[in-house]
Amino acid sequence: MAPDLWLGIRLSSARLSVVIGPELTSSIHCSGEIAEGYKLESTTGEDLSLVPWSVTLSRSEGTAPTASSFGKAFHVPDPDRMGDDEFVAAEVSVPSAQFDRIVQLLTLGVGVYQLGLCLGGLTYRPSPMDTTRVWRLPDPLSISEASLEADLMSASSEAKAL
Repeated sequence: MAPDLWLGIRLSSARLSVVIGPELTSSIHCSGEIAEGYKLESTTGEDLSLVPWSVTLSRSEGTAPTASSFGKAFHVPDPDRMGDDEFVAAEVSVPSAQFDRIVQLLTLGVGVYQLGLCLGGLTYRPSPMDTTRVWRLPDPLSISEASLEADLMSASSEAKAL
């Protein structure tokens, strides 16, 4: 079995959505691209490294602090034009405490945010041009955990300057 890999997604935008009704639900909708140093291809060998990502993080009902997130990712090609308007979609459910921490990091952090997705079932091959591993994305792809990195030190420095 192939090892799990933390794949970095460099976020370009994120927005919080709260649906009020019989069941209160919260989601964070993110878009971005694969972080530098990662390469990704489809099972047919198509390069997906520059394909944008659309990630939805939803609050799960589990409240246990040790609970892991889980989800799926899949490549969505444009059926009309090859190479245009395609994206990789990821849907991740995270425990309530982790969801709150991600919202906090998005609120307090500055600069570049990186979302890490722990992916299972990837295979890789060496790139012919260099030593970078090229990870092959099965469809759908299993996500066992998600985490967000943000620069908080710069936020503290900016707050002191104000």
